[in-house]
Amino acid sequence: MTPSKKSGEMIPERIYDILLNTRTADKITIRFKDGRIIQGALIFNHLKGTGRLINIERETSIDFAVDEIRDLKLQPAAKRAVAAVADAAEGETAAVDEVDGPIPAVAEDADKEPAPN
Repeated sequence: MTPSKKSGEMIPERIYDILLNTRTADKITIRFKDGRIIQGALIFNHLKGTGRLINIERETSIDFAVDEIRDLKLQPAAKRAVAAVADAAEGETAAVDEVDGPIPAVAEDADKEPAPN
């Protein structure tokens, strides 16, 4: 019989996949196995399986390894940023609802005079 994971605990492979796809995030909440819950900006080094969580408001940072994490949650803005980066990497453009504010129209021939009617 295989041992089961504790309720609410993500498997390490899933945590690693999320961190690998995210690499950086403006806001993420990480719950550690020792009970700490830390929120902040993320920097993840996929080669070492380690990262740093930076809380700007408290002016603190914490280094961690993937095996210390119980679960994590990306904040909505971070999720949109990850999707936009992934889409851009595939040559697609971000959807209008993923951009804050209006997108200005750019005329390709803006410096040319208009053609006569």
